[in-house]
Amino acid sequence: MNARKQRIGAEEAWQMLSQAKDVYVVNGRKIQHWQPDETNKEAILAKAIGRSGNLRAPTIKVGNTYIIGFDEALCEKEIRD
Repeated sequence: MNARKQRIGAEEAWQMLSQAKDVYVVNGRKIQHWQPDETNKEAILAKAIGRSGNLRAPTIKVGNTYIIGFDEALCEKEIRD
């Protein structure tokens, strides 16, 4: 999935992210980690959805984990695990 080419709105994004074991959102040097459930849905979507109203790019799925945004060390760690 290429979030730059395929627009994914908030509800569709939540359908994907809610099935994950872990969701990481990278914003600058800050990395936020969640284990998605209904109690943190709004917090996750507030960080994962960009100003356009679509899922931020890049969004990477590694196994049962989503990484939204880019952090090289985090990506390498998730790929190794």
